[in-house]
Amino acid sequence: MEPIGMITDKQELDGTGYIELLPGVFTGKVWSSHSVYFSEEAFGYIEPVFEEVVADFNRYAFTEVPAALLPELVARLRKLMDFLGKVKGTDELNGRVGFAHAESEALFALDFAANRQALVDMIDELCDWLEKQAGEQDAITILGL
Repeated sequence: MEPIGMITDKQELDGTGYIELLPGVFTGKVWSSHSVYFSEEAFGYIEPVFEEVVADFNRYAFTEVPAALLPELVARLRKLMDFLGKVKGTDELNGRVGFAHAESEALFALDFAANRQALVDMIDELCDWLEKQAGEQDAITILGL
């Protein structure tokens, strides 16, 4: 299981299996030092929220998200954080958390309390980043796999 967290230093990336969130509109350059990154597995946990809020989201494409949608994205992510604080196991997640790979749910369940806390921390950090972008950018761009 890959570590659960948001990567803010692109020097920590190993390979290319990452989802990149780029501040602003895509200008043709990937792997920006201003972006934040998620492993495919880590992003998979929060992917259902992006699918709900961003109508044309596709994990394999580049998706521009207007700044006007970012408050709704943050609200839904924070609601997910609150929900996570109440559940005791993966059997209670009811599709609200995504699992990118067939084995991801079983691995998450092995140390549910620690993984749940790491996910809450990741979501909280992402919400702070999204709120900052909403005040500074016209959009963010999700650069998929």
